[in-house]
Amino acid sequence: MEVYTLTKESNIYSFGVVLFEVLCGRLCFKMTNGQLEILVPMWKQNYIYKKLDLIIFKDIIPPMDHNALKTFSDIAFQCLHYSREQRPTMSLLVKKLEIALKFQELS
Repeated sequence: MEVYTLTKESNIYSFGVVLFEVLCGRLCFKMTNGQLEILVPMWKQNYIYKKLDLIIFKDIIPPMDHNALKTFSDIAFQCLHYSREQRPTMSLLVKKLEIALKFQELS
């Protein structure tokens, strides 16, 4: 049951959407023939089936370290967990983003 109550955990979900928007280089929705299409389910499915190359912004791939990309996409996906109790805390997100940054700096 969806209750539409804003919580810290819903902020985490929103943050995950923003991370995927950065990763994909586009907003989380598009309009097609006057119909709104939400891209988040497709992003999650591509992550699950290890097909991020189909959705990632092409200009991000060459300069981004593989480990940094994996860590960043893992974080984004974890934020989108349906169960808010299973979403990471913001402090854990910060730590993981710092790890992704270190991977990128080392490459």
